[in-house]
Amino acid sequence: MNNSNPKDMVSGILSAVGIAGAVLELFYRPFGVGPVAFVLVMIGIVMSSKHRRLSSLALAAVGVCFMIGASIAVWDSNPLY
Repeated sequence: MNNSNPKDMVSGILSAVGIAGAVLELFYRPFGVGPVAFVLVMIGIVMSSKHRRLSSLALAAVGVCFMIGASIAVWDSNPLY
C-alpha cells in the first residue's frame, strides 16, 4: 500500500514549483521570481520531511539560479525586478 498523505504530496509539488521558479528566474526578473520560489520551497520543507532530498535540491537551485540570473540581468542591463 501507498502510505503517502496529502501533506507529502503538496510538499513535493511545492518543491517542484520552486525548481520551476528557479529556472524561470534565470530568464525573467530574478528579484521578482526568486523570493516567491524561496518561500514556496521553505513551506514545502516545513510541511513534510518525506521529500527532504527534493526540497534540498530545490533550495540549492533557487539560490544558484538567483545569483546567476541577477548577474545576467546586471550584465545585460535588464530590469532586476
